[in-house]
Amino acid sequence: SVIKPYIENEMIMSQQAYDRYPHVLGDQEGAVRYATNNLVLGTASRRNKEDLNIVRKQNELYDMDGNFIGLQIRHLATAKLVVADIGKQKLIRILQAKLEVKRGDKIIPAVKNEPDDILLIAAEDQTGFIIDDLEQHNLLGRYNVVVLNLGINQVSAGTIMGIYSQGPKIIDGKKPKYEGETDIVRSAFNEGNEIIQPAMKVGEVVVFKTYDTASYALITKSARVIKRGMIVARP
Repeated sequence: SVIKPYIENEMIMSQQAYDRYPHVLGDQEGAVRYATNNLVLGTASRRNKEDLNIVRKQNELYDMDGNFIGLQIRHLATAKLVVADIGKQKLIRILQAKLEVKRGDKIIPAVKNEPDDILLIAAEDQTGFIIDDLEQHNLLGRYNVVVLNLGINQVSAGTIMGIYSQGPKIIDGKKPKYEGETDIVRSAFNEGNEIIQPAMKVGEVVVFKTYDTASYALITKSARVIKRGMIVARP
């Protein structure tokens, strides 16, 4: 399906959790980039799980008020622990790399995330925002994956939400202007009523993966370009 690769591999993680994982140190050739079948050395881990993933922090996630809510993590490769007596470090073979692995990339236990059958249900009173997207695009549309600032306590896989666009506030005076225009200064001498524009529905999303503070959702309908900051609410 369209979302299967994202369900299996991509994730949102806290900074503390990310910092705790071991990382890639290098290899015997002195290379700085690594690919499928390469052997690399990693720092020691408390867990000796054989099946591993190698990941990298893609970007930091912030809500619309500028509060940090987590890290978006990009899956780079599958890997396997190689049994070898090499002291405190671990020898790791990269099984399949979809992107180049570099020194410092994190090594985490592989978790089977087989997609469950998702029960679709319309959101009721939940309201949030699109705060980012998977590929760091500014302009989004149908089948793009977005990040919502709604966590596991607010939405679940299968939640359908409408996407709403709200225009800028209008200051209705002698000459109506948008709030934020360079030549408008709000003061006691600047009369005019502040008009809040209605939010117009421009699309829909389906949540497919949830975390403590955020969730991934797939844009299933879009009547216009979708951007960061748009509202998500009942469809």
